Amino acid sequence: MKASTLASAQAAAAGGAGAEEAWANVIAEIPLFAGLSDRQLRRIARLGTIRRFQPQSEVVTKGGAGDAAYIVLDGVCEVIRGRGRPRVTVGAGSIIGELALLDGAPRSATVRATSEVTTLRLERKTFLRIIRDAPIVMLRLLETLAARLREAETDAVPA
Repeated sequence: MKASTLASAQAAAAGGAGAEEAWANVIAEIPLFAGLSDRQLRRIARLGTIRRFQPQSEVVTKGGAGDAAYIVLDGVCEVIRGRGRPRVTVGAGSIIGELALLDGAPRSATVRATSEVTTLRLERKTFLRIIRDAPIVMLRLLETLAARLREAETDAVPA
């Protein structure tokens, strides 16, 4: 993610004017939303909610409500998946809690900010509206899930 794009979006958000357009420019750099029209990107920016987290605060908690996903716009988070499973670090462009977008079930992991983190929170009902308008987003989400499943299978197979 380009620091200049993020900085201009944060400045616009602070001033109010042009924030939607500025956040749309940031969202355009996220692989999940690659190839969407400017109109679709502005709609996502309008429908999502910017959330900020301080270091060591939890973005999502294992067992918590699976009502939304978070797209990391800036910062770094640590995914804590459970006993015996390695922790994973995710940063700008990553999506957290994507399973909630599909099934709304309780969280399967805890995600903690390891730095100051800025996210775009997308509620499940909002995401469903987005994919009705842009089905390619669902394909990208499925590609993300498939990659994570392959990675999990590789981690589970002893060398």
